[in-house]
Amino acid sequence: MQEEHPFAPFIRILGKGKNGSRSLTLDEAYESMSMVLEGNVTAEQVGAFLMLLRVKEESPEEVAGFVQAIRSYLKQDKTAYADLDWSSYAGKRRHSPWYVLSALLLAENDIRVCMHGAEGHTPGRMYTSDVLRPLGIEVSDTLDHAKQQIEKNNFCYMPIQTISHRLKEMIELRPYL
Repeated sequence: MQEEHPFAPFIRILGKGKNGSRSLTLDEAYESMSMVLEGNVTAEQVGAFLMLLRVKEESPEEVAGFVQAIRSYLKQDKTAYADLDWSSYAGKRRHSPWYVLSALLLAENDIRVCMHGAEGHTPGRMYTSDVLRPLGIEVSDTLDHAKQQIEKNNFCYMPIQTISHRLKEMIELRPYL
């Protein structure tokens, strides 16, 4: 008999059905995301994991555990020089991305905002970088440039690949799921 893969319990927790599944604890979320980021899971497991999370919707504990795992994986917090770490990944389909103006207003009031996101992984959506460029705001393709933008404008935007190619690969799975 083949030994159970160490990631299998996480899929089982999420996938036991309407009445049997539950959210991951913070520690389980941390451990599972760490395994995904380190490449200690199969492609099939990643697909199942992400789909189960999408159907169930992430709990606050799960999100906190995932963020902690990502920050540990990065070894260095890529947004530590900011007061506010603002994620922007979904893109807007029906409404303008007004959140960009909110972030810029915070920056004008001396709140250092580091915004990060993905671009173009879902057709028909407007992404943050699509809005920033016409406003004359540079997209930071390096960490040094992001730090310079924070020092100069209290605001920077980094595409996900500037932070981590592994995270970009995960975002790019979306059209397949």
